[in-house]
Amino acid sequence: MYKLSIQCIKHRLIMLTMATILVLSAPLNASNDKPNSKALPFEQLTPSQQQQLAPFKNKWSALDQQQRQKVIKGLSRWNTMNTQQKQLVKKRFKQWRTLPHTEKRQLRRTFHRYKSLSPAKRKQLKHTFQKFRALPADRRHEIKQRFLKVTPKKNLPKRNPSIK
Repeated sequence: MYKLSIQCIKHRLIMLTMATILVLSAPLNASNDKPNSKALPFEQLTPSQQQQLAPFKNKWSALDQQQRQKVIKGLSRWNTMNTQQKQLVKKRFKQWRTLPHTEKRQLRRTFHRYKSLSPAKRKQLKHTFQKFRALPADRRHEIKQRFLKVTPKKNLPKRNPSIK
């Protein structure tokens, strides 16, 4: 088992959050030259789903069955969120859109590395991050500074200053 620094863990969880937003939104931007005839037609969505997905109606036929299911699942998740959660998702998605492509690529890689971890390692990583977040701000800052002193700058991911 390898040890991750607190700063690295924090950065990875931020990237994970951003990548999750990407994954939920990616099907809306995807295209497919050969639409899947077995895929659920837009007209077979519930009236509520059709209303909420109306801005994407023209793109719907370009999505394959799996992409359509992801969009429907994402819409379902969106509908279960409270206002505060929705605002947070919107804020993070806005931040995602402003990231350079190189940083997005790095975030995607990190997300895939995270997803490839065993459930036990992911749980441990989340737990460690929660413990870090529970520390007082001055203690977190101290740990970050100590980490930066011992970590070569070339190994550090670039940090988006808009992400706290």
